[in-house]
Amino acid sequence: MDISNKIKQFKKTGIEIFPDILDKNTCKSHVSELEKILELRKSKGDYVGDQKNLVLYNFFEENLNLSSLITLPLINEIMESLIDEDYVLISNQAKNRTNSQHFNVNNKSNGIGWHTDGRFVGKDQLKPSLCYTVIIALEDFTEHNGSTRYIIKSHNKNYRPKRNKNYDFSTLEMSAGSIAIMDTSLWHTAGPPSKKSRWSVFNMYGPWFVKPYFRYYDMFEEKKIMKFSRLLHKLLHFGSNPPLNQNERLATLKRVGL
Repeated sequence: MDISNKIKQFKKTGIEIFPDILDKNTCKSHVSELEKILELRKSKGDYVGDQKNLVLYNFFEENLNLSSLITLPLINEIMESLIDEDYVLISNQAKNRTNSQHFNVNNKSNGIGWHTDGRFVGKDQLKPSLCYTVIIALEDFTEHNGSTRYIIKSHNKNYRPKRNKNYDFSTLEMSAGSIAIMDTSLWHTAGPPSKKSRWSVFNMYGPWFVKPYFRYYDMFEEKKIMKFSRLLHKLLHFGSNPPLNQNERLATLKRVGL
């Protein structure tokens, strides 16, 4: 696979697919683990999205083995190329865009309606984009099971789309085990839910100085942190948490000791 050329193509279109990165058995195993976490969180009354869009933020919190879905070598290579070696994880969530009327939740989920995940200052979107989203298909993405819809090259625009407008769009279609990288400035929306399962993982990465969605350093006990790989330790901002004050250190980013 010529990753360099695919990244060049990605910069032009705002989205690019890398097919068959995970084997089918691995995908099935991850889906099984996510289903277990879903049931556990439901039983505890934790946030799990809504009936049309199941969402598991920080899905590796209960099963550290699932952290492999944010530290894949291909992702690391792409992000080091697009950002630099100090890139970090901004947010992560496993999603299943399916009708799940068999249980009741009172939450709302995100990603519905045309939007961009890019960063705005005033009314202008920052260019080039600070962050990038990686979508991992653990089950097939098709036009019939709520696959992401997007407007090609819209990442070049610097304003927000109208949330409920009828735009001409393309549909993200890829087989289980494939990965798509998407510019966060690209206009996109979730497709309509179906009765068919469509588990996937959405990871957002950015430079070390971008604030994460969650306080990862407070989320995990020390004994679990000790099991983190060097890469996971960096991705979860343990090397870029601000110091307490000037007496601890002056630089926020610290590579030594990671």
